[in-house]
Amino acid sequence: MLQTKNLLIMENLSSPKPSLDKDHFKLAGLCSVSYCKSVIWKDILSFRSSVFILMLILSLLAGTTNAQQLDDYSFKGTFDPIANEVRNEVQFNGYTNYWHNDFKEWIRYGNLFKMSLPNVRKTIAQSKIDLADDLQIPGLSVQEGFVSGLFSSDYKILEAPSVKELEESVGSGNVLVFTDPGSDAGKKLISKFVPDSLSKQQLKSYQFGAVNFREVNAFILENGAKKVFVVESTVPEALSKVRVLLENTRRILAEFDLRKGMFGAETLLKSVTCGQGHPLEVIGKGMNEGNSWFVFSGYMDFWMKDELGEKGKSACGCRRRVFTHLWMPGLQGYSGAGYGYQTIVDRFCP
Repeated sequence: MLQTKNLLIMENLSSPKPSLDKDHFKLAGLCSVSYCKSVIWKDILSFRSSVFILMLILSLLAGTTNAQQLDDYSFKGTFDPIANEVRNEVQFNGYTNYWHNDFKEWIRYGNLFKMSLPNVRKTIAQSKIDLADDLQIPGLSVQEGFVSGLFSSDYKILEAPSVKELEESVGSGNVLVFTDPGSDAGKKLISKFVPDSLSKQQLKSYQFGAVNFREVNAFILENGAKKVFVVESTVPEALSKVRVLLENTRRILAEFDLRKGMFGAETLLKSVTCGQGHPLEVIGKGMNEGNSWFVFSGYMDFWMKDELGEKGKSACGCRRRVFTHLWMPGLQGYSGAGYGYQTIVDRFCP
């Protein structure tokens, strides 16, 4: 044992001095307690200084990084109620204390705002179905522009024609055809017709379930300037009603000059009740909508006829072509009826 120790000492003294690590000193048996503590303490101090320098560098980098991120911030807030609204369609088709069809849109925004509006598309489509009932032709559907296009030029009327007769007639000009969709000519005409899918699939109107409901379609087929005006139905009586209705409409339009107007307009100008709109303002808004005559029947509006006659000189001027008649009641009844109407437009529109 002693010889081995001496041999190791001699080897250590003759070789170059190695790095002083703890394991080497233990192996050589030369590591004193005080010397090892000194070496370990130096290592600890070196490690702490390295950690401190590293933390200092990281803190500096972190401060620089935070400053750069703050510069990159920007305001991107927007207020777009339409994008965040919630819409629900609500409709009723049936009977409560009367038959009616109701189409609404419920609009919600957050939890504090809610409103109900008519569904414009469905309400307009339903109004046409209601008009067909008023005309006593349930199921009548008329393409927009049918009547004005028909009356804009001469046309030939064909009732239940054959295919040959129809083809011979279309070459000479416009044709108005009344036909059954089950006939040969009717099948050929109907094959080119695209019905409105909105009516039955989405409206679900109560009229569609009525026992007397029969589809009566009036539509136009075009080939350049030539047009075929088609009225088709499986009910001959409905075809006859449509023909009579078209003839009466053309006769009235030829005899009378129809003008749009406002009947029963109210301003409450002379009433203690608050109401918006001066009479001239009501007239101006009405003229913007194409109205050419006005009948005022407000609760106390008959008191303003003299005042309106003087102020109307600057408001109306000489525009008789668009503003033709103005009636004022001489006496306003509590039932809403007006008595003693008189035209005062001539007083300021000579």
